[in-house]
Amino acid sequence: MYEPNRFVAIDGDQVGKKLEEAVLRNDILAVIHLSESIRDCFILLGRKLEGFGMVVHINAGDMVLAQGMITSKDLLSLELGKGPIALSCGLGKTLRLAHLALRVAKAHGGNRIVEAIGDLGGDLEFQDIRLG
Repeated sequence: MYEPNRFVAIDGDQVGKKLEEAVLRNDILAVIHLSESIRDCFILLGRKLEGFGMVVHINAGDMVLAQGMITSKDLLSLELGKGPIALSCGLGKTLRLAHLALRVAKAHGGNRIVEAIGDLGGDLEFQDIRLG
């Protein structure tokens, strides 16, 4: 079921670590390649979210924050696990719940969609969908 004003927070997994590894190898070409790959991945991701009618509020670095009507099933159709980096995704009816769901996804190893179901003041559950 579609709910209005849902928020989606998507963040790259282990991006800083991958960049640091390339920097410590003194491999500027690897740094540039990873940076360009991440940029292209997130530009495409933002466009796909807009294709679902979502408003993209932030698309910078390795993070996207969008708002609109979308389900976890719709997010699965975006093939989030098929880009150059693993992604974690939080979905919730408020910005805070989407961020909390993202933190839960990261805490469970990343590369997953976690949906916050319920409210902070009452029953709150997390639905976890592993990607890839």
